[in-house]
Amino acid sequence: MPTLFHFDQTHRVPADAELVERDGRSHIKLRESGRTVYYPLASGRTKYLKPSPKWAAWVRFADGIRKRVSFSTNRAASERMLADLLKRIEEEKAGIRTPETDTRAKPLSIHLADWEASLRANRRGDEYVRWKLGRVRRVFDGCGFAFPRDLAAAPVEQFLHAFREIDGRSVQTSNDHLQAIKQFARWMIDNDRLPKNPFARLKPGNVATDERHRRGELTDAEIGMLLATTLASPDTFRGLTGADRVAIYRAALGTGYRAEELSRVTAEGCSLAGPNPTITLPAADTKNKRPAVQPISFDLAAFLAHYVAGKTGRLWPGTWPTRSADMLTGDLAVAGIPYTVTGPLGVEHRDFHSLRNCFISAVIRSGADLKQAMTLARHSDPRLTAGRYARARAEELTAVVNRTPNLTVSTLAPSVPPSVPTPDNGRGQSETDEIRTGVPASSAVEGTNERNPCGDKGLRASEDDQGQLKAERKGFEPLVRFYPYAALAKRCFRPLSHLSSEMRR
Repeated sequence: MPTLFHFDQTHRVPADAELVERDGRSHIKLRESGRTVYYPLASGRTKYLKPSPKWAAWVRFADGIRKRVSFSTNRAASERMLADLLKRIEEEKAGIRTPETDTRAKPLSIHLADWEASLRANRRGDEYVRWKLGRVRRVFDGCGFAFPRDLAAAPVEQFLHAFREIDGRSVQTSNDHLQAIKQFARWMIDNDRLPKNPFARLKPGNVATDERHRRGELTDAEIGMLLATTLASPDTFRGLTGADRVAIYRAALGTGYRAEELSRVTAEGCSLAGPNPTITLPAADTKNKRPAVQPISFDLAAFLAHYVAGKTGRLWPGTWPTRSADMLTGDLAVAGIPYTVTGPLGVEHRDFHSLRNCFISAVIRSGADLKQAMTLARHSDPRLTAGRYARARAEELTAVVNRTPNLTVSTLAPSVPPSVPTPDNGRGQSETDEIRTGVPASSAVEGTNERNPCGDKGLRASEDDQGQLKAERKGFEPLVRFYPYAALAKRCFRPLSHLSSEMRR
């Protein structure tokens, strides 16, 4: 009978950790939940061993393979889960077949083929399917997964770590692989091929710490130079003349359409006349598989009206979208515009997708709110619009901060007359106290002390008294305008007029 236990997990030793010797072995000393704890160091002394909060057991399945299975952090729940698992294993040994039993018997290659068929049935493009399957197969081959029972989080975690540290891949690439295998696991669960997602605990890395390909913008002057030189260029790129490429660049800058989407724009989808010109794409031709009716400016509509005249079907067909970055890079080189520039956060690249950045940033600079910018960018999350695509130029930020108030000492410090000693007014309160509290000395009464700061009557300075006091002090405004205990005094020393006449007698 398998027994439950807490297995050890390895954690990286912090740089400032304190190491001690206990029971002839090196330990790390930490503070957790207000108490001191000690954990033994693993081999290499770069990691330490900490018991997992979940209970686990070594289980031998019906095919004879022994595997460690994790359950719950609750021991009673883990015991029930272990009993259910052992029951299913015994049923499988007895020949009782279940959908889950048949699933575990099939290799992952068959499940991946079924997943590919499901993606294509849902009208996913060839490039999308190729990328997803390639990422999943790369992870499964690297981890040695052959059957669904082999799927586990720990090997994937170690593979992705080596993928970044040894192979030099970026955090974004590692996250893309993690997202792909999680998507495959969810599909397996939805089709009753897995009981749960074995990769659920794995979290994506922080892309901001390792951004390899940050896209930059083109300035207005650079855009003008690019369009002028491209229009005069005698060269063609995959069947596109200079005039064709200028039309593509202007359409990308004026709509935010991606390269693949622009290649599907038709003359019939361009509504260029009337008060609201638009370029429409059906749902099958957009990235998010939703129809797009994109408004465009009157200038772009007038330009495209001459370009589209007499044409039918797709305006820019062909294979150029697969090499759109090369097309733009060549035209930038002819115009003398650098492909990479150094921005405030590092090196920025000007590829074809940067034209979409230019469009979204221009929309926000025009005064559009975030909802309008998100709608024109066709995003479902405003954080994507503002965080990844929108750009703020240095000169714009400088102009913004220069419009803020000029906070200098001369503008902030009040014109305070020099302090001179003032005599006591005979009521236990000096004129300086009047200024500090806002209560005239004439309103103070005998018996005022620390325990009864309101005095016997608990009066506060009236608005007339405060105005007179300000006038006497030649415009000096006290730091505290009202008596600080006025609210308490009003409640504790209010008149007794609310009582009945009999009670007053």
